[in-house]
Amino acid sequence: MQNIETAILSILRTETQRDLLTQLFFAADRRQTLSELARAIGVDQTTVMREANRLLRGEVLSEERVGRARTVEINESSPFAAPLRQLMRVVQPEGQAETEATTNRVSYHSEGAESPMDLAKYIDHTLLKPDATQEDVDILCAEAKEYGFASVCVNPTWVKRAAQNLRGTDVRVASVIGFPFGATPSEIKAMEARRALRDGAKEIDMVINVGAFKSGQYEVVRMDVVKVSDACHEVGAINKVIIETSLLTDEEKVVASHLAQLAKADYIKTSTGYAGGGATIGDVLLMRGAVGPKMGIKASGGVRNREDAEKMIAAGATRIGASAGIAIVTGGESSGQY
Repeated sequence: MQNIETAILSILRTETQRDLLTQLFFAADRRQTLSELARAIGVDQTTVMREANRLLRGEVLSEERVGRARTVEINESSPFAAPLRQLMRVVQPEGQAETEATTNRVSYHSEGAESPMDLAKYIDHTLLKPDATQEDVDILCAEAKEYGFASVCVNPTWVKRAAQNLRGTDVRVASVIGFPFGATPSEIKAMEARRALRDGAKEIDMVINVGAFKSGQYEVVRMDVVKVSDACHEVGAINKVIIETSLLTDEEKVVASHLAQLAKADYIKTSTGYAGGGATIGDVLLMRGAVGPKMGIKASGGVRNREDAEKMIAAGATRIGASAGIAIVTGGESSGQY
């Protein structure tokens, strides 16, 4: 039961109703398959699928919140009722649960998903617009210093200026390679990376060759990443590999994640923000399940507020790429693309 309990507890504490179905099948490092889940609960796979859809529609669990107080109620007709009820009775934050006599209704106080103490340290404060000026870069760096972001992410032409602005601080400089389409020869990507590293970059965000990947040229893609990873690791920098999730099927996302891992990448990253889509909780869960608990995952594209960022972190992201860094840490809202 432990994997199921871990998975469902994660659902209860970190996700909204619309994400329950995805989280159910990809939590616990994907060790819990659908058939194993069905056997453990004691029902067939068809029933699991039906009940999972009922979960998604809010027919199995309902939740009410008033401030920090939360009340979760279970529909006792669901096969999920027993494991859910056991979880809510036994596994609660700091033993704060108060179980009512009916045992299918639990009230407790919590913050829900655990929020990072310093959310700024997850954020790559990003400026990749083609019309960004040197004054824009200076402002970006000043904001990064003020709020203590993990890095600034800029186009290669601005790396040296950003590095000068941030000298003597803990804020790192990141830059993009093969951006935004990834359709650059591997040797040029490696050269581009080495130039950015010489100019002061400590992190590289490269785009995979999506066309080659879609053509099934997996070794080409792997070596493309290897060459940039090697350039980074020669000088102690890290390589984050953008797989452009909006252009891939779920199966392709898993394969691309594995290829990046095999190619010595330090992170996998969801999106450039320029391919008609951005990070989703489902994609982050899928990527985390594919690469395991140790590899970095960067969610980028469409993360516009604190709630978005916290959900991505709860799903497994270890870095957030956003132009909305200030809005995220101050509780505001941004309408920016990236």
